[in-house]
Amino acid sequence: MVSQNDYRGKTYAVTGSTGFIGNRLVDRLVENGAQVVCLVRDVERAKRNASPSGQITFAALDIHDPAGLRAALGQAEALVHCAYDWNDEAWNATALDSLIAAVADRRTKLVHVSSFVVYDLPASGRVSEETPPTREPAGYCQVKHQLERKVIDAAERGSISAVIIQPTIVYGPRARTWTDEPAMMLSYGSLVLPSDAEGLCNAVYVDDVVDALMLAVAGEPARGERFLISGETPVTWRRFYEGMAAAVGAAGPVYEPSATIAARNGRKSKLIRELTDPGLLLRRVLRNKIGRTILSLAPGSVRKIVTSWLDSPLERRRGHRHDPSLSHLASLRATYVIACDHARTRLGYRPRYTFEQGMVPTAAYLKRTFV
Repeated sequence: MVSQNDYRGKTYAVTGSTGFIGNRLVDRLVENGAQVVCLVRDVERAKRNASPSGQITFAALDIHDPAGLRAALGQAEALVHCAYDWNDEAWNATALDSLIAAVADRRTKLVHVSSFVVYDLPASGRVSEETPPTREPAGYCQVKHQLERKVIDAAERGSISAVIIQPTIVYGPRARTWTDEPAMMLSYGSLVLPSDAEGLCNAVYVDDVVDALMLAVAGEPARGERFLISGETPVTWRRFYEGMAAAVGAAGPVYEPSATIAARNGRKSKLIRELTDPGLLLRRVLRNKIGRTILSLAPGSVRKIVTSWLDSPLERRRGHRHDPSLSHLASLRATYVIACDHARTRLGYRPRYTFEQGMVPTAAYLKRTFV
């Protein structure tokens, strides 16, 4: 088992340090006496938003400057790659190629943060690192899978030492997808769940994920080993969303039969709903080329109001009904369990937070933010 002494005085590099997981990782490394190099695309902006610390430095994550990347890594023991660009799939691939080349040159371990979605998730059963890969032809799941293949291929060639961490449903303070968005949906509108299924949510509190990353950076060299990281036991989706609702004082989810939800979310039904919902229809019109041209001709004050409305998240739209898509509905009904046996055996990973324990700091954060 690693101790604080394993980090003190050593240097680690982190991408995505302004994000949810990366930011918490930087805090933990600093708490344990490490020096941290944050690789960011906008150094000045990162400096302005960071708390002063003599243990943190910032360097440019310029994927077109290999020499600069190698220099930024310096004598880092490991690079933890948390960054992911949701709007530019090509950047993710190019950035990873550049980082692999840099760590290979510096003999720096790469710890790559991926996701459990790289697997072909079943309706039930046990999911492990031996589960077949996703069959999704495109999108986030496939991109994450392709990025993993880059890391594994480089590690198997002997070019780099690498570990891949695959978190599940990560919640906690500042978690947009699995904390902020559910809280907003429940606070401003209604969130629909199937009433005839008790699907499982393989939730993991953010600090448990950071524990796994801390173990990975301090562990032995590895050739592309993958580690699924989840909580001690899954909770039902009902319990997950009702926990979020209680934290913000909301009424809780709305429960309906799966068949009713599916019928309402078929292609024809969704089209009718969009055409008969003035708000959704106006958003669609204003976001196409003609709509943007018309908006550009409006007075500045009008443009500002309309643009602010368009940019506001749907989760904050009062009275909006948040139905699961057909694919999400299948996930809400699934009862598979993520196995962390490999992480326990090889990394020494032990989740510290039950869902109830993780919701204590999460609820405090949500009350400060949304209540």
